[in-house]
Amino acid sequence: AFAGRIDADRLFAVGYSLGGVTATALLGAIMIRSPFEPGANLGRGPREFPDLVDHLPRLMAESQIFCDSWARMSASCHDPRIKAALLLAPGRSVQGFSEDSVAAINVPTHIMAGGADALLPAARWLQERLGDSTFDIVADDAGHYVFLPESTELGRSSDPACCVDPPSVDRGTIHRTVVAAALKLFSA
Repeated sequence: AFAGRIDADRLFAVGYSLGGVTATALLGAIMIRSPFEPGANLGRGPREFPDLVDHLPRLMAESQIFCDSWARMSASCHDPRIKAALLLAPGRSVQGFSEDSVAAINVPTHIMAGGADALLPAARWLQERLGDSTFDIVADDAGHYVFLPESTELGRSSDPACCVDPPSVDRGTIHRTVVAAALKLFSA
């Protein structure tokens, strides 16, 4: 359906949260450990799955699909066609990438995060290791979910306050800022 409609010389990646981790893998970062495996000291799971680490042994024992996926965790997903990437609040899993593989990424990368995002240290960790990257705090009091248009059902049920911004945060302005950053990055 897309044959002849995609300019393969102008491919870019955009990812939010876990999608930011995925986009980083497409740039060439190699996962060397899960941040949620026992002993990783990066938490027991993301907010959406706070007890993920408790399920790992069962999944490894009972799910061949999970085992196959886990075995591919350190495989390269590098796509050299990608010319630049915009990473919005990349998830803490970026800290499972090898530092050497992140340092070897040589495409322009722009990272954006909220100043009140609990995962801000992971975004900064990534940016400090990327050679050709820029970093912006979109608003000092914006949290992790500021890039979404509205709260998700999961967010409301697990922690109703997680997706609610303080009154000082204007998501419309932030979303326009993200679009402008993407257009600038992808037009360069």
